[in-house]
This record gives sequence, structure tokens and C-alpha cells, in this order.
Amino acid sequence: MSALHKIGKLAGGLAGLVAMLVILVAVNVIVKNLRVTRFDLTEENLYTLSDGTRTILENLEKDVSIEFYFSRSSAEVPTWLKSFANQIEDLLGEFEIASAGHLDVKLLDPKPDSDEEDWAREAGISGTQLQFMGPAVYIGVVARSGDQIAVLPALHPDTAPELEYNLIRLVHRATHPEKPVIGVLSSLPVLGVQSPPFAMPGQPQPPPQPAWLLFKELESDYDVRPVAATASEIDQGIEALIVVHPKDLSEPTTFAIDQFLLRGGKLLVFLDPLSVADPALQAAGGQFGGGAQPSSDLNRLLTAWGITYNPSEVLADLSATTPTRDRGNDPTNLRLFGKAGHMHSNDLVTANLEMLHLPFAGTFGGDPIESLTMTPLLSSSPNSDMINSTAIRFGPDALKREFTSGMTALPLAVRLFGRFKTAFPDGAPDGSDDANGEDAAEPKPANLLTESLRDSAVILVGDVDMLLDEVCIERFEVFGSSAYRPRNDNMNFFANAVEQLAGSTDLIGVRTRGQSVRPFEVVDRLELEAQERWLQEEQVLQAALNEARQRLSELQTQKDPSQRSIISPEQQAAIKRFRKEELDTAKKLKDVRKELRKEIDQLGARIKALNIILMPALVGLSGIAFGLYRRSRIR
Repeated sequence: MSALHKIGKLAGGLAGLVAMLVILVAVNVIVKNLRVTRFDLTEENLYTLSDGTRTILENLEKDVSIEFYFSRSSAEVPTWLKSFANQIEDLLGEFEIASAGHLDVKLLDPKPDSDEEDWAREAGISGTQLQFMGPAVYIGVVARSGDQIAVLPALHPDTAPELEYNLIRLVHRATHPEKPVIGVLSSLPVLGVQSPPFAMPGQPQPPPQPAWLLFKELESDYDVRPVAATASEIDQGIEALIVVHPKDLSEPTTFAIDQFLLRGGKLLVFLDPLSVADPALQAAGGQFGGGAQPSSDLNRLLTAWGITYNPSEVLADLSATTPTRDRGNDPTNLRLFGKAGHMHSNDLVTANLEMLHLPFAGTFGGDPIESLTMTPLLSSSPNSDMINSTAIRFGPDALKREFTSGMTALPLAVRLFGRFKTAFPDGAPDGSDDANGEDAAEPKPANLLTESLRDSAVILVGDVDMLLDEVCIERFEVFGSSAYRPRNDNMNFFANAVEQLAGSTDLIGVRTRGQSVRPFEVVDRLELEAQERWLQEEQVLQAALNEARQRLSELQTQKDPSQRSIISPEQQAAIKRFRKEELDTAKKLKDVRKELRKEIDQLGARIKALNIILMPALVGLSGIAFGLYRRSRIR
């Protein structure tokens, strides 16, 4: 009887265990197919739909069908790709919940020779062979709304930070087939250059130049129309005009921009005191100097708006730098490649952006006219100064000599809003359309505006090179095709600015979701303090060097011409004193660097100790305490 009892007890336990497993499996299947709101406990809300996404989904006026094609049953699909596909499915499920029934998600497995595979290919999703002679693997999304269709032909885990934006933009494209019209006026080939049909005799045909990626991406959401840098009129159908590096614009072209703005158009202007993409710099082999200056400005218009901008001065900011080296291949403290972290988070253009890269940027100032308001979008730190662009050709040493912190934040990008005044109060300049013909002396009122017809907006940015592909993106290969990932938030800033002027502001709230990066603020502060001390020491050393060299020159001129090559006792003493001062100051600089590294290393050691020793110890002590508590309760 005892044996039967034990067998029955064991069988009951096994039955209970099997039942529990069945219940767990059933619960997982049920929960997996339920669309329920989840809680996001991350500080950055990384798993919560952005406000822009929710607004677009909640305001859908048309039904949208989302088809997610993924070869989930293929044995060739790696685990990392399956994990990414689960992330896409999860996000699409959140979309379906937020759409209140206007969005339907379909998960399709395009197996070889299946109808789903034919549908994927018909929609423009092409498969990729991950293994030699293996079946094609598909991972793409299609959005359909009525007769409209939008496609993401291939997705990859490297693009995960932009996944929400890419998917909601797909929905927006399917429901908004019409595109705002944007004009692009530039002295640089931002829209690309086609090869001439015939080459010069004896010369090879030059290859075509592709469009800059940021401008090529615009074509997905906008009707992009080129505007000649010599245009005397802006097309009436253009809603917003992007002006890039307006160098040596004629008066008629400047007048055309002026009148475009006054009749209600919007401007996005990128100026630059020193553009590395400028043809003048390219012709010099990338070397600073020469006759033509690689700078641009719109000072006639800016002056009429009350804005100041100096095209010959470049920003240097000690608090926002990237590494570079001086002529001696030694790390230098003053660097012009600024990572501007001082963005105004309460503005849609810069909200949630984390890092921008602006090489050799200019700044804006002044007081706008009474009818305009100026909002800074991007500013330097107070530990910055304006350096004459000609000093750059002499290297970092010259920059360090000129640098003096003004303790004032300088605007790198601003937005002007309100009623603008014309920069041509005396009428159209000679050569413009309004000045041609017999009636040029009496232009028609409808063709000559002196004030905005309605409120308008202008965004001014003090750097052009931030739009270059090399500055803002990193290219890589995805399944044999070229793809890219952003190096920084330059693309986001550009797209946000364009959308605020000409597109949907709801998409801005999605695009500006920054990556979760936690800077070591204490380490940065320690390094900045050491840099400031180091720079002061360097300036003292340079002053001593200059004084010693001047004294040597004076002694040399006082000597007899026949003895110019002989070193006098006074010169020997001066050289000895100079060398001693140089060695003493170099030792001080070395001590500053040692202290800097010591402070940072000590801080890093403390952080490691907290993570490696303290936290596991706390967990272990908690477990021991809980065990003792349970033991006391049992007793």
C-alpha cells in the first residue's frame, strides 16, 4: 500500500507538472497574440511610441494595410535576424493598437515558389541569398492605402534606431501621396551633376557626380526642384527654398529670394565662413589659403532683418570638440571640429537630438527688426571664441594664440519668424525681371513687395559641411547592397528643419528620438578643466617664446654686420634663459596632463569597483538576508 501510495503521489506530481507546462504554453500563445498596452520603465522611453507616431496613427483618415514579409520558416535565417524581425512585429503590433482599427498588420512568410513570394517580388521586395545556392531570404514591409503603395524593400538590424521613423513614414507616404514642392539653390553640386553628352577633344569624359545623400533622401517625401544660382525669379509653386552656400549671388538672384520670402515662402539657409566643400578650397588641394575665400553669406538680406553674421570668422569651442593633431603630430587642445551639444530641447527642430558635427561653423547675432522674433536652435558653450578664418592656414598653434573665451554662448543656428521687410526698399536692382523692359522705372506693385504678405519663417545655419556625406553618414554593405548609418544627428536636424518649413510636423516627433547615450559628465568636466589650465600654460609659454625671440632679434641688429654669425654673451645668456623657461613650462604641461589622467583613471576605477564588486555584493547580501528571514519564519 505504501508503494502504491508513493507511485500515485509521483504520478500526481508529474501530472501537475505537465499541466503547468501546458498552461504556460497556452498563456504564452494567448498573450503573444493579444494586442495590449505595455509598460515602458526605461528612463528614455525606448519602447514607447513617440507622440508624433501616435498622432499620425490616431488621425488616420484612410485604412492602411501593412504587410510584413519575413522568411521566418527558412533554416538559413540567422538568430540575430529573427530577433530583429520579432522587434519589427512587436512595433507593428503597437501601431495597430494606436490606430484604433484603421491599420491592419499581416505577417507573411514568402516561402520558395509560394504566392507570398510572388506578392513580395511584385511589391518590390527582393530576396537575398545568405548562403551559396541557398533560398532567398526576405525581410521588408509594404504599406497599402487604396491605390497607393509604399515599400521598405530591405531592413537590417543596423538601422534599428531609425525603425520607428521608417515604419511611420511608410504609413504617411501611403496615406499622403501628394508631395510638398521644395526648391534647392546652391553653388555646390548638392543635387548631383550629370556627365556632359560629349567630352572635350583629347579629354576623357568626366563621370557624373551623385547627389548628396541628404538631398537625395528629400525626393522620397518632397517634389525637389533645382533653382539656378543665377535665377532672377523663384517658381510660384515652390513652398520652401533651401539655399546652400550662397556664394557671390547676383543682385537679381538676391532680390528673387527676397520677394519669394515676402510673398509667403519659407527659407532654410546654410551659410559657411569656411567650407571644405567649396570649389576654391578643392582647387587648392584642400589647403587653406590662396586668393578666393571658401565662404558664403547673404548679408544684404540678413542686414535687412537685423541679423549679423561675419563670413570671415570661425567658431572655436573648447567644450565641444573632436580629436585632431597639430603639425608635430601631438594632440592639440583647441579644435574646430565642434560637436554641438547645446541644443534647445523645447523646439521641434532640435528636440531629443544628442550630437551634431559642424566643421568650421559661423555664428549669428544682432537684434531682429521689430516684426520678427529670433529663436536660437543651436548654440556653442560659453567656453568659445570666434577665430579669424585666415588663422587656420597657420595651424592649431595660431588658433591657440588667438583663442580667448568670451564666456558667452554664440548661436550657430536660429529661426526667424514673423513679418519680414524687403532688403530692396529702392526697388528692383538692375538686371532683375522687374527691372527689364520699358516699365522698369515704375514696377508694378504686385511684382514688388516691401513687406511680408503673411507671417513666414527663415532658419539660418552657420555651416554647410554638416550636410556632406563624409560628415554625417557611414556607408556599409547589407546583403551585398550599399547602405548607410548616421554618424551623428546631422541628418535628423536637416530633415526636421525641412519638415517644419514644408512638411508634417508630426514626423518630427518621431525622427528626433535620440539614441540612449549617457555621457560621463564628471569625466568631461575634469578633462575640460585640465584643458583650460593647459591652454593658459601654453599661452604663457608662447608669450615667453615670442619675447625671447624678439630680444634675440634686437641683440642681433645691434651687432656689427661683420659679426652677425657670432653669438654674443648676451645672446648666449638669453638663449640659456629661454631654454630654461621652455623646459620649465613643458614640465608644467606634462604635470597637468598627468594630473588629468590620474583624476580620470581614479574615477574610472571607482566606477568599475561599484559595478564589479559593490552591486554583486548587494545582491548577495540581499539573498542572504532573505534566506535568514525565511528561516526565522519557518522556525
